[in-house]
Amino acid sequence: MSPLAPPRVWLLTETYAPIIGGGETQARTVAMGLSRTGIPVTVVTRRSEAGLAPRETLDGVPVRRLGPSGRGHLKKWRMVPGLFFTLLLSRREFTHLLVCGYRVLGIPAVAAGRLLGKPVILKADNNGEMSGAYFVEGARKLGLGGLPRLVGGFVGLRNALLRRADLFVSLSRQISEEFRAGGVPEEKIRLIPNSVDVDRFASADAGERLALRTALGLPADAVIVVFTGRLLRSKGVLELTEAFAALTPDFPKAHLVIVGSGAGLMHNVEDDLARAVERAGLGASVTRTGFVTNVADYLRAADIFAFPTMEEAFGISLIEAMATGLASVAAEVGGIPDIVEDGVDGLLIPPADAVAIETALRRLLGEPALRARLGAAAAATVRARYTTPSVVARYAALLGEV
Repeated sequence: MSPLAPPRVWLLTETYAPIIGGGETQARTVAMGLSRTGIPVTVVTRRSEAGLAPRETLDGVPVRRLGPSGRGHLKKWRMVPGLFFTLLLSRREFTHLLVCGYRVLGIPAVAAGRLLGKPVILKADNNGEMSGAYFVEGARKLGLGGLPRLVGGFVGLRNALLRRADLFVSLSRQISEEFRAGGVPEEKIRLIPNSVDVDRFASADAGERLALRTALGLPADAVIVVFTGRLLRSKGVLELTEAFAALTPDFPKAHLVIVGSGAGLMHNVEDDLARAVERAGLGASVTRTGFVTNVADYLRAADIFAFPTMEEAFGISLIEAMATGLASVAAEVGGIPDIVEDGVDGLLIPPADAVAIETALRRLLGEPALRARLGAAAAATVRARYTTPSVVARYAALLGEV
């Protein structure tokens, strides 16, 4: 490669657009952002839906999808051999490998990178990718009770290989510490957060908010509390519903909007949520949207954001809500304390605590001035630290390091 030529990056990720999720969204943002800065990027992923094309171009970025196709929690492992040989056979097409979510794909990436003399950067998308906790939890969810006993040995062997990567990207101080505990040298660790499109997730004025509520079928005069995310047990939506039921007698104009779906995912609580709403008699005070693509509209129509998650590597839903100027109630777990300063740009609560959720929501429902102050500070925090151009620029600089 000429000293003046830009790197040619292959971005490896288990799933990619049009699949929607936090990791998929951020991989797409980085791929598209680097491409627009003049760095050629090709995304290599699994054909996670049989109807997806093996090759296509999205947002000006070439996408290659390898087998096996279709859904299945273990199919990502079957992608490993094919990816390894694809990297060897296509070695002239890339100069750098960037792996988003390295827990499985890091193995073929680092192995091929070392054989070919190509730099490899591993980015964590979840807590527990280095320690192996992610695999243990996955095995339990699949009902493989004996498998966790084998995880320790496997993770030790895998990490001996992964530590040979050139750089490691963490989303939070907690993940950085996990890298250190896994034997990654300090000089290889870079903390780069996820980002948000602050133009799309912009604050709405009173007129825009009213128009959005009308278009979305939401009550015009309500104080709207919104949750966005996947409807999984770990997201705390059942505790949120319990807390909301307890405060509605004192705040009859409060309205809860739950945006998202858990369909097809382990620990989906959609049915449990529907029963909880019915038992509490909240039918008129709760709106459940199911899967939507216009998440920004619901945030911009709301007054308060609730994020009582029990585990979170970063919290993309949180920074999206903060960008729109919402005062947030968020659980103090994972990367969230890196984002929110309690009492300054949001309120932090213990995870899985319905009473704490209720107490914090009561404060925000009863104090409009506090909502306004926290919301304005939240929007300023996002614009200072989490804009897409600034985060993409850090990835471009990272490629220059190696």
